Amino acid sequence: MRLQLPKRLPDVSFSIIKTAESKTLEAFFYSGGSWTTARVGAHSAILVRHPLGAFLFDTGLGNNVDEQFQENMPFWLKPFMAYQKFGSAQVLLAEEVKKNPIRTIILSHLHWDHASGINDFPDAEVWTTRQEYDWAMGPGAPEGRYIQSQFSGKEVKWRFIQFEQVPYENFEQSLDVFRDGSVVLVPLPGHAPGAIGMFVNLRSGKRLFAAGDTTWTLEGFQLPAHKFWISSLLVDHDKRETEQAILKVRRLMQEYPQMLIVPTHDEKAQGNIGFFPRFFR
Repeated sequence: MRLQLPKRLPDVSFSIIKTAESKTLEAFFYSGGSWTTARVGAHSAILVRHPLGAFLFDTGLGNNVDEQFQENMPFWLKPFMAYQKFGSAQVLLAEEVKKNPIRTIILSHLHWDHASGINDFPDAEVWTTRQEYDWAMGPGAPEGRYIQSQFSGKEVKWRFIQFEQVPYENFEQSLDVFRDGSVVLVPLPGHAPGAIGMFVNLRSGKRLFAAGDTTWTLEGFQLPAHKFWISSLLVDHDKRETEQAILKVRRLMQEYPQMLIVPTHDEKAQGNIGFFPRFFR
């Protein structure tokens, strides 16, 4: 299935919210990156406005991330995972939520820097795959990737994504969230066992694909290239599946050069699109 007749889509818009950033050498972001050039990484969420309700794709770093990080991140990983939080983004988002309450949080996966803000939205239903939930909640969940206290509370309103056997673009399964073609989820395992990606299709004809952490930069899809091997060892669940996901998104980019591909941590790519409070329609 492909997008057809975008003018028939509902009035949907999206905005990228940079909740924090980190800085390291480009070489750590992707294999083949420069050892002399610094690169900024973003911790971002995507806010989508739909006539049936606003939702977040990932939460970025939430209000309580400092405490979560200090209490749960292994000491040897803290230098690698350090971040600078953007309090201004939280203030702006709080104002936005007063006008458009967040009814749903859809998570690309449950790693700590994507699920940190779940408890900031206690009324929201939280969507993930059963596979990702079971892995994240299990005793084998890797240290430094998952912080179970972020999502283990009984108050979290879970909903498990059930993909349908409906091909969408070059994905074999999909879920049309609102049944109107505006927001479509697809499985994207590799970086995490139950990771997902999201298409947002706008009435203007603009299209976004949120690629989670399949790669940390657009270069990962363009070259293509994995993360630097140490980075991949620390964060990727299955390198072979991750490579398959990279190639799948690369083919998507080649077929639709105008599509906005958004890796969650690529500050440069996100900055070229624009950050919250700017919305795209």
